[in-house]
Amino acid sequence: RIQRALAFDGDGDVQIPYNAEFECGSGDGTVEALIYLTHASAQNQTIFSLGYDSTWVCYAFMANGAGDSLLFWNGTATLNWPVPSLIGRRPHVAFVIDDFVNITPYVNGQPLDTKVQTAFGPGGAPAFIGALGAAYGWAGTIGELAVYKSALSPSAIQAHYTKYVYGTTVAPPEIVTQTTGPRTLFA
Repeated sequence: RIQRALAFDGDGDVQIPYNAEFECGSGDGTVEALIYLTHASAQNQTIFSLGYDSTWVCYAFMANGAGDSLLFWNGTATLNWPVPSLIGRRPHVAFVIDDFVNITPYVNGQPLDTKVQTAFGPGGAPAFIGALGAAYGWAGTIGELAVYKSALSPSAIQAHYTKYVYGTTVAPPEIVTQTTGPRTLFA
């Protein structure tokens, strides 16, 4: 369940005024969210971005138009990670930036391959949830978005995912014994 989510129809966004903290000045950062993609699109769909439009991009975390890949884009180069279709699902996603160049996405607490990006685009731009300026709009919901100025550890990302799914940061409940014979159910 997503308790606090922004809904988008592929057109529109939430703009956040410029904040240098979003530029990963230390070289490390993490963006995570609970996402729901309602349908495919002819264009990539943005989860979170820093930049004005396709001509001035520091970085953007996206899903491809078909909803079967996660993307990192710095305005010139795109990194691509195939994933099972995101359409109609509610995955927890995280993108970890480590030492300016290493990008590791996570889906439901599990890391995908780490890839090396060449550079961030120019800074000094506002951040956007659900679009990159007026382009690459998201179709669905984005909830529980968090931006960190550190590279979260795999165990921290797993704990966040587990908390979302099971309501606790520890392992899911386990039934160790069951009664036998007649049972009374309360509704």
